[in-house]
Amino acid sequence: MAETTFFLFSQLPTELRRLIWREALPKYTGPSLFFFKRECWWLDPESMVPETGDLEMRFFPGRLDDDVQLDVHIFNANHEARGVALDWFREQGINIKINENGQKIFSRSFNPQRDVLYITPERWDDFQRRGLGDIEGVPFVLKSEPERVAVSLDVFLRPINVGILPEVMW
Repeated sequence: MAETTFFLFSQLPTELRRLIWREALPKYTGPSLFFFKRECWWLDPESMVPETGDLEMRFFPGRLDDDVQLDVHIFNANHEARGVALDWFREQGINIKINENGQKIFSRSFNPQRDVLYITPERWDDFQRRGLGDIEGVPFVLKSEPERVAVSLDVFLRPINVGILPEVMW
């Protein structure tokens, strides 16, 4: 039977141990896929553009509140590994949250420049109307949007969407 424990690890130089801990961390944390929610769009009634009278429609990624969770097992290995993991968390934009059981959860929120917003066929109409609901027809300008959007093939196959897809995707 092969030995699975390297008893001399603690005698390695600190720099080498830290490199090994760093290599034990996940290699790839994004882009990630987040599901669209209607609440992410907000029409600000107090932000009228004076020249046009349009209101500002803003995309708030914080309202997605479905963070990507990561398993980072070395965090609990020892003090040195925890320090390496914390440095990596800062670089990656990863937060530490505590769940209802007191356990640490490592998560990353939606990043509009890196992540992808997925619109399910059931939510396509909400996305297309930007969640306007009762105030449809009110002129608005978009002040922020996700850079990457994904939709299912079902959305593209709907005949009603053929004419509006280029505008919506723009």
